[in-house]
Amino acid sequence: MNKWGLAPNEGSRLGGKLAHNIVMQQVGLDTLDLYIADIKKDLADIMAVKIPNK
Repeated sequence: MNKWGLAPNEGSRLGGKLAHNIVMQQVGLDTLDLYIADIKKDLADIMAVKIPNK
């Protein structure tokens, strides 16, 4: 997700670390499709990593 400009924030009320996606009017559906594909890939990569027990 390093290639997308996200507005990071943190809020305990909403569960911790957050990022706001701001979409401008000139952004087309093809760009949104690429963004969503990148999010899905990053989530799949995160879910594939096994966190060892402490």
